[in-house]
Amino acid sequence: MKKRRLIARDLLRTEMADDPQVSPAGTKVAWVRTWIDVEGNNYRSAICISDAITGKADRLVDDGGLATHPRWSPDGQWLAYLTTRPIGVAQATVPQLCIIPASGGVPRTLTHLSHGFEEPVWSPDGERIAGVTRIDPVLGLNKPDVAFNQENPYAEFNRDVLIARQRNWKMDGIGYVGNLRRAVICVSRLFRKESVVTLLADAEFDLHTPVWSPDGTRLAAIGNLEPDADTTRQRHLYILNVANPDRPPRRLAGLEDIRHTRSAWSPDGSQIALTGHDNPAVGHYGNQQLWLINVDDGAKRCVTAQHDWTLGHAAYTDVGRYAGDSGIRWLPQSRDVLALRSQEGEVQVIRINVDSGSALPLTAGDGAIAAFSLDAGGQVMAALIREPLNPGDIYLFNLNETHACRRLTAVNQSWLDDIELSQPQKFRFNSDNVMIDAWILPPVNRPPHKRVPAVLYTGGGPAGMRAPNFFFDYQLLAAAGYALIFCNARGCQGYGEEFCTAILGAWGTYDYTDNMRCLEEACTRFDFIDPERLAIAGGSYGGYLVNWAIGHSDRFCAAISDRSVFNRHSAYGTSDIGHLREFEFDNGPPWETGERYRAQSPLSYIGGATTPTLVIHSAQDHRCAVEQGEQLYQVLKRLGAPTKLIRFPNESHGLSRSGRPWHRVFRLNAYLEWLDQFTRRSQ
Repeated sequence: MKKRRLIARDLLRTEMADDPQVSPAGTKVAWVRTWIDVEGNNYRSAICISDAITGKADRLVDDGGLATHPRWSPDGQWLAYLTTRPIGVAQATVPQLCIIPASGGVPRTLTHLSHGFEEPVWSPDGERIAGVTRIDPVLGLNKPDVAFNQENPYAEFNRDVLIARQRNWKMDGIGYVGNLRRAVICVSRLFRKESVVTLLADAEFDLHTPVWSPDGTRLAAIGNLEPDADTTRQRHLYILNVANPDRPPRRLAGLEDIRHTRSAWSPDGSQIALTGHDNPAVGHYGNQQLWLINVDDGAKRCVTAQHDWTLGHAAYTDVGRYAGDSGIRWLPQSRDVLALRSQEGEVQVIRINVDSGSALPLTAGDGAIAAFSLDAGGQVMAALIREPLNPGDIYLFNLNETHACRRLTAVNQSWLDDIELSQPQKFRFNSDNVMIDAWILPPVNRPPHKRVPAVLYTGGGPAGMRAPNFFFDYQLLAAAGYALIFCNARGCQGYGEEFCTAILGAWGTYDYTDNMRCLEEACTRFDFIDPERLAIAGGSYGGYLVNWAIGHSDRFCAAISDRSVFNRHSAYGTSDIGHLREFEFDNGPPWETGERYRAQSPLSYIGGATTPTLVIHSAQDHRCAVEQGEQLYQVLKRLGAPTKLIRFPNESHGLSRSGRPWHRVFRLNAYLEWLDQFTRRSQ
């Protein structure tokens, strides 16, 4: 049967296999299957369990909501999970904690928290589950909303007023949190008629990502309970006493930046491993290294200081909502850990010796491993792998055999078999004596001897990494007849800290140069590209580069600026992380180092822009606030450049990955319509 080209509505057929969790015995894998409810314009997910030998999968939980975060009890008899199905008076959109027998049966709902439950983790004895909820520091834990107050209409009709007292009062994808903070809680009496929820630390600022000590008496959590918590990126590791929750948390050690926040307590109980760096000058651009914290005295040691690499999952994709846990895993002898490493366009699992820092790759191949887990013996590993022509499936590895693995799921195979996709081709080029990795997706079914338009796609970040894993945006443009080009320009992770920090405080310099040279290199190497029909598109920081390009070049027939940054001066106050970027501007705010903000704002150079530019933004984007796109649109209208603004209501910065399905389809079609209008006019 002849295969057809991908269309925007094929997005609605995309499913995700996420968060693989190997059972303690290594015989089963629990995972989350997520699909799109087309009629409901939403997402559904179920907890599945696959047999590690036969691969046979059964749905354990499918309750009509989003069932996520499956976690095995230590004896493998129970599965904890989160669900958003309506439970009692709790909101349907707030996840609550449940447990269910791993063999099937009736689930038990353990929490009815006003702001839900996150990050479930079983205690070693299987009698308790720790996690995180959001609480009001004044009202405390799980205080229900009061009933309608007819006697006091002033109070009743002002209940929706938000009052903020902290700088971090909103979060993209979550919304306005006001004074709510994350707090570590412990659920006990799991198998009795009523469970008990205990708040383990009463503090003004966030604590999150709890992990149990091997003896089950303590929890380690990450946060900042210090007076400067609202003004710094620094985070600390704290020890919480489970038996005596009124005892103040004990601070062990801190790091300047912890991006992949799940820590791991060593099996012998002596050390806690986590990833981060300790250089306040480089912010989120720094390499994420492996650190060990001594539990007794808080002494910290960087295990991988000799390596110029970064740990964790840094690769971008536009498929998948929550891939799963990408943190550290100890092997049973407390001598080695497993971690993800992002390097040169790949994300692989490596084994690190904690004494020497030496590393051994355990996986290889194109694509990116997004999450993984181990059995209790450290012999069986399940991993979610996103490949160039597959949005993602779960693979099972036998760690006794080098690279021995087999595919456990095939959630998209039924529709992928019908589609002709474009295989990414890698090329390298020299930019200022620095070698840059780049990729091109040739157009699908290109007629021979015919030149085609090309799109330079500038990625998000900075300090992320482009990889040749499946990207629906990329494949759709290739299916529509475009050559799709992208690169890991300076400012990306995966090529050493000097490479990544090259644009620290200097957006629009080396990053812009590398992207433009990437385009010219592609035009030279691939004779099917029409150099007179070039476009540029990108989102977030990639949108910033689009805005920079149209103010500095007339090379493009069309541009698409998606959820972008246009004015870094105003972004300081409107972005949920704007105030944390002062380190990029000589450690000053706009009123002190204003020229630095002006120099790095595309607004400052837009006066000569003529490129037809589509502006796309989400109304509830708290990362790059919608005012950024609105400023760009108004300026382009004033200049007389062809432009159009598409503003999506009730969507966040993550629209392209996790927005309402039909909005995502509309966005994809808008890309095609705009590019077709301005790159094919001469045909």
